[in-house]
Amino acid sequence: MADEDGKVDVFTCVESLRKNRPHMVQTQDQYKFIYLVLLEALTFGDTSISLKDFGQCMRIMAEKDTYTLSNGFSKEYEGTSPLLTL
Repeated sequence: MADEDGKVDVFTCVESLRKNRPHMVQTQDQYKFIYLVLLEALTFGDTSISLKDFGQCMRIMAEKDTYTLSNGFSKEYEGTSPLLTL
């Protein structure tokens, strides 16, 4: 439910969802989760992996960088650090 400027009004969106599903978003933690999901999507973009490519992605993520000695999992996890402090 983004407008033409690419903005999302979370409050209005939740109100609209509640019209069809009255008890949707019942707690403050659920409301905060909506913001965290939006932040993740805006920060990292589309991180989905097709089932067909998942095995190859796992192998690539597990490979160690010979310079930093870390793997793709470590690098990606470090990128999520700002989300963990919210």
